[in-house]
Amino acid sequence: KPALRGEDATEAVRTLAYVLDRALRLAHPLVPFISETIALQLRSRARTSDDAPSLVTARWPTLGARDLALEERFAVLIELVRAIRNLRQDAGVDPSARVKVLLSGDAKSVAKNLDLVGELTRADVRPGEDEGTPTMVRGIAVRLVVERDPEAERSRLDRDLAEALDLTKRSRELLARPGFTSKAPKDVVEKERAKLAEREARVRLLEAELKKRGG
Repeated sequence: KPALRGEDATEAVRTLAYVLDRALRLAHPLVPFISETIALQLRSRARTSDDAPSLVTARWPTLGARDLALEERFAVLIELVRAIRNLRQDAGVDPSARVKVLLSGDAKSVAKNLDLVGELTRADVRPGEDEGTPTMVRGIAVRLVVERDPEAERSRLDRDLAEALDLTKRSRELLARPGFTSKAPKDVVEKERAKLAEREARVRLLEAELKKRGG
């Protein structure tokens, strides 16, 4: 959305048209009339890659090269935006109000997109850790800076820590099972190990925050 509202939205429009064109080709065997109607409207507004006159004669989409590193960075951005929106909602912040959000920890992967994250979450997003209560997103400590009731915030931290400890325990128990690490696919095991590392980091973060508050 921000790209479409920018001064030069040409590239964003071209990408959206390409994706919609491919999706319509895939959907055509299931919903031929609806997909063809939409495709005609699309072709009248944007040029498709092969100028096919209709979906019936259009080439079937093929899988191109994947950029796994880019996909991972995009996944982190999605989780970060979701986390900030959830923090806003939990804090009862007016949806139209702008807030300050501080990021610390492993935030290098999103450093170039802070303005985009801010626009999607109505927040001024910047590096920092001197205010707010943190939550963890892929190794990134996210702090929403708003006024909170100290006792209520401490109770929330206690609950979050108990949940984080429970999830950490589950991951450790799963990885300790010989049958899991020896029989499960390698990528599944690695994902669980990554989950454990993130959960352990969240535990450390919450414990440090409670200690700062005299816990």
